[in-house]
Amino acid sequence: MLEAGAEIDPNMVSAILGVFGVDTSLGLGQQIHSLVIKRSFGSNPFVGNGLINMYSKCGDLEDSIKVFSRMPCMNSVSWNSMIAAFAHPEMGKYAAEQLILSAPEKPSPYILLANIYSSKGRWKERAKTIKRMKEMCVAKETGISWIEIENNLHSFAVEDKMHPQAEIIYGVLAGLYWHMIDEGRAEEDSPLSTSSAYTVLGIEPGCSSAAIKAAFRAKVKQFHPDLNKDGKVSDLMIRRIIQAYEMLSNLSRSEIIERECLDPFEDPECEAFDIFVNEVLCVGKGIDSRYAMFCLK
Repeated sequence: MLEAGAEIDPNMVSAILGVFGVDTSLGLGQQIHSLVIKRSFGSNPFVGNGLINMYSKCGDLEDSIKVFSRMPCMNSVSWNSMIAAFAHPEMGKYAAEQLILSAPEKPSPYILLANIYSSKGRWKERAKTIKRMKEMCVAKETGISWIEIENNLHSFAVEDKMHPQAEIIYGVLAGLYWHMIDEGRAEEDSPLSTSSAYTVLGIEPGCSSAAIKAAFRAKVKQFHPDLNKDGKVSDLMIRRIIQAYEMLSNLSRSEIIERECLDPFEDPECEAFDIFVNEVLCVGKGIDSRYAMFCLK
């Protein structure tokens, strides 16, 4: 670039420093650092932060500290760079505490410190950090994803229902979910989220308990093994349907049996469906061998 006569400025140097990330490129990074000194770019915060990241990514924490200590103006980005550079919890804790003192209203130092403790398995310290964050009334910024469709940008967050086409979107997602079941792509033992539970039962959030119960019964009938010949799909979906109903109704399996299903021994006139639901929910109570596989672990 220099030989081609390109004009070197702090922004360009900062961008170049971002490409270094392994110890084998440390020598090239040091050459860029020499250029920074010659051009007097060291006072630029973007260049300084770039040097900190470059040295830390290349495994040279000592020089990373030197650059940081000589920066004329340390901002929140500088402290964040140092937190990321230090994998050791105690060193990261010091950097995070300094950033919290300088910007106590920002969530990033709390989150970074909590992640450091998580990576080291120090769960009590992580819990204390999150508690401190809540006591300071600091909330983590909501992560936003986006997708461009026909030159229109659509943004969304987790369990977001604000989009004007949310009903259509969740309908498509539900269809994809059933397709994953058919292809054997859905993990049987993976936990359900609240939004997934609504999707499994095919209902909207905020509906009544009666609507949840009706959807539960309809889905169990849909995947009843006498009606659905694909035993593998029935097995997985019955488990998922019961799990979703337990989550949304806030009832345990025994409570579901007592409150939601008829007892075939006390009411001999109850329909076969109620017997089936009792069988798949009652573990170790004389379940028909065809249905024993459906009981949740």
